[in-house]
Amino acid sequence: MSKLFTRAYWVDVVERTVSSAAQGFLVGGGLAGGAAALNQVTLNGFPWMAALGGAGGMAVLTLAKCLAAIEIGSKGTASLTKAVEPSTGDADG
Repeated sequence: MSKLFTRAYWVDVVERTVSSAAQGFLVGGGLAGGAAALNQVTLNGFPWMAALGGAGGMAVLTLAKCLAAIEIGSKGTASLTKAVEPSTGDADG
């Protein structure tokens, strides 16, 4: 079976993509500088489109990187390096 169709690979891809999207949302929303300048963040003043654009861009780029890593990194992972060990699938560990 191809590395693309393993559960462990897709769990890795989803974890990396969601994490990157969350980071992109925060950066796109300018929370670091904006919150410091305003001393608060309100729903009305929050730059939603910029935050969503950052999240979407980061998610797409991370997914592309994960797909490129199929033949480069360790088998069963979405990593570009061989330093990442594939998951055994055990819940304990």
